[in-house]
Amino acid sequence: MPNAFNKHFINIGSNSAQQLSQPHYPPEYYISRVDKIFTVRKIFEEEVLTLLLNMSTNKVTGMDQISIKLVKLAAPLITHAMTVIFNKYITSGIFTCEWKISKVTPVYKT
Repeated sequence: MPNAFNKHFINIGSNSAQQLSQPHYPPEYYISRVDKIFTVRKIFEEEVLTLLLNMSTNKVTGMDQISIKLVKLAAPLITHAMTVIFNKYITSGIFTCEWKISKVTPVYKT
């Protein structure tokens, strides 16, 4: 089953592209120049603490295998360090490879 899912998602882009008609205009025609800059604001400890304490304990652990119950219990102690780390990632624009990995679990629905 996982191989079937993988095959489907690997091929979905090329299969969809084949079904599209050729555009009448070059791609640049659809792009407009915008003089806006994308920014992410600084994160504050109060926000991190609130988010940690409001995490649902019904969720499974992430790639780090740390339970949500443990994170919530330790939240007051780890909030400062996590806030510093998050803000460092935001200001540097560099994110650790482990944060780019996700665990996907297909769920059967009737």
